[in-house]
Amino acid sequence: MSGEDIGYDIIVYRELGKTTTRIASSLQRTVPDSATIAIFDSSAFADWTFYRRSLPLFKIVIEDLTADYCLIANKDESPVKSLDLTTTGFATALAGAGNIVGQFADLLSYFKTQTTMTGKTVSIPEEAVVASLFSNLSQDNGLTLLYPKTFGLDAPVFCGQTTTARSCCAKGAGDCSETRPVYCSEVANSLDALYRARRAAFEAKGQSPELRKLENYFAEFLKLVSDATPTTTETVLKKFVNAEQFAQLQKRPNLYYLEIKSLRAVGTQRVRKNLFFLTDKLDYSGGLVVQWTLFDKDGQVKNSGIETSFDGFIPPKELQKRPVTP
Repeated sequence: MSGEDIGYDIIVYRELGKTTTRIASSLQRTVPDSATIAIFDSSAFADWTFYRRSLPLFKIVIEDLTADYCLIANKDESPVKSLDLTTTGFATALAGAGNIVGQFADLLSYFKTQTTMTGKTVSIPEEAVVASLFSNLSQDNGLTLLYPKTFGLDAPVFCGQTTTARSCCAKGAGDCSETRPVYCSEVANSLDALYRARRAAFEAKGQSPELRKLENYFAEFLKLVSDATPTTTETVLKKFVNAEQFAQLQKRPNLYYLEIKSLRAVGTQRVRKNLFFLTDKLDYSGGLVVQWTLFDKDGQVKNSGIETSFDGFIPPKELQKRPVTP
């Protein structure tokens, strides 16, 4: 806040406190005891849709890369057809079907198409509105308040262990079983299998020319999912992580999403001069409009409203007093 703006900001945030107090009362009357209220993040729903549509092909790419690394690792020990990367991207079931990394890239390009809309610039950031609202709601010990966009959920990384065959272990090689941790993330488990197969291929055939060719496709795939593009700073992997975090949030009972934003906030300074005044008279006014919507995890709206607050002009000395709770 600059010296010129502090008067405007104080009066507007004073009105914000009154508005969020009323919203908090409405929420407490709507949600059941021990409910969870999470601030709505539209990008989380978009990432979830992207994840559900693109994950199947993502897993196909992962599985075929994994299989090709195993073909290289077991080339001499396993009676499988030798890997040929001279004409196609992969030597597995997709031989002759073209480069699936390219197909995956085309699919992601389709999913990343976004329509941007511009609106009026608001004076109060969402974080400030949430902070004011949560200050009121935190007095209710039965509520759990979450702000996933700013503070990620503390979800578990591992979900147990599994005993399974070691990656790329050829028949007749002895005991292939191994016990390893299982990730709670489906994407992480797929990538873990890929990296284990890649490591086995390097241990068995580190200097193989076929492996070097396959590494080119691996590099293309890795760049595709982990590099940002000129149109978005969010990578494919980040979208997948966001989607899986959203899935964890959806498992909570009595979960509600709250969308809240300041539509308009204006502060005014008035200076009055008069021949009968010994000094100029200064006072401030401010008002704002806040929109909010509460809906459950199934998308059904449970409550909503547009709240306004404006108390007219007050002298600077009144700004030193805390606002009265309506």
